[in-house]
Amino acid sequence: LREHPIDLQTSDYVRLQKWFASRVEFSVSLPRPRSTDLIGGRLCSIGGQRVVSAAYMHGSIPITLYIMDRTALGLSLPDDISAIGDKRIYFSGTKGCNVVLWEEKGLIYGLVSELSKDVLISLVART
Repeated sequence: LREHPIDLQTSDYVRLQKWFASRVEFSVSLPRPRSTDLIGGRLCSIGGQRVVSAAYMHGSIPITLYIMDRTALGLSLPDDISAIGDKRIYFSGTKGCNVVLWEEKGLIYGLVSELSKDVLISLVART
C-alpha cells in the first residue's frame, strides 16, 4: 500500500463499488471478508486492461484484492487446490507473498498478502 497509494480512501462498500462501476467495463461486487476492514481502492492495469484493486486490513496486515475480467485478459488458472462450496480455490506463494485466486461469474478474484495460505483461504470461504 505504501508503494501504490489508494485512489479512493473509504470503508463504505457501496461508495467504492459505485466509484469502480464508472471506471471499469464489468460489474463490481466487492467481497466482504469477515475479520477485515475495507480501507479503499484504486484502479490498476494488467495486460492493458483495467483491474479493480481494493485494500483491506486484517488486524495490522494489509490485503489487496484484485478483480479482473477473465475473458478480457485471457487468463488461465492453475490446477485447483481445493473447493469451498462451488468455489474452486487456487493458491500460489513465494517469498512471503501469498495469492489465493477464485472465479465467480466470469471474473477472477485474487487476494494477495503475507497472510498464510490457510488464513487467506478462510477469508475466501467467508465472503
